[in-house]
Amino acid sequence: MYIPIKFGKSAFLTLEAAIVLPLFLIAVLTIGSVMRIAYYEERAAFLTANELASIAADAYFMPLYPQFPSNMERIISQKIPELSKVSAEKYRYRFKNEKTDQLIHIEISFRMKTGLPGPMISEYGAVETYLVRAFCGKDNSFYFESEKKGELNSDLEAETVYLMPEFGTKYHEKNCSYVNSYPLQTVLISSMKKKYKACGSCKPKDICEGAVVYYFRYGEAYHEAGCSTIEKYVVNMDRRDAEKRGYLPCSKCGGK
Repeated sequence: MYIPIKFGKSAFLTLEAAIVLPLFLIAVLTIGSVMRIAYYEERAAFLTANELASIAADAYFMPLYPQFPSNMERIISQKIPELSKVSAEKYRYRFKNEKTDQLIHIEISFRMKTGLPGPMISEYGAVETYLVRAFCGKDNSFYFESEKKGELNSDLEAETVYLMPEFGTKYHEKNCSYVNSYPLQTVLISSMKKKYKACGSCKPKDICEGAVVYYFRYGEAYHEAGCSTIEKYVVNMDRRDAEKRGYLPCSKCGGK
């Protein structure tokens, strides 16, 4: 015999609570997890940006900085132990693209536990890309090309000075004997490879175009930063920028 069952009002409330409460708890946990993920992502971005700002400011004094990726992995892992599989990849230091030079690029990836229940995503991964420009003065390739063709604009030349960022506090004119005694820092371009040969000591044949190299104005070869001939090197920059950095005119040439 069929006996109909009647539900009271309290039974319906209990049923609704049994359905809604888990959904509410999942929503709360999801929001909390998203906020937690965003917090750690922001911290990782802050740490990376802070270190990039530091090396961009010091790049003038560091022709090479190969240890930056490993340093970045160590810093993030120590400061944010909640992150796992921290990796710094696709690192390029002081390179040139079609628009500008002296760029620094790095890609930071990591994973972290979400804390979400059940079959939901238990781990979250992120990849963040950074691109900054180092403070290294002007791109010398323009002046190299112009010197070769004999077309250097006199107005631009008058505003360009030469200095040794690792040694000395003076800036010099192009033909100052102090400048001619040391190699110039420049960007490797095709016309330079035609005019200069690769150094026989450091053998920088595998350096790709757009990389930073060094050459003597009256020499025959170009060199990489680790070459034994590169003890001091010269860069060029706008005179006003040099003065802002605290450099003073050379007492011999006057820097003009």
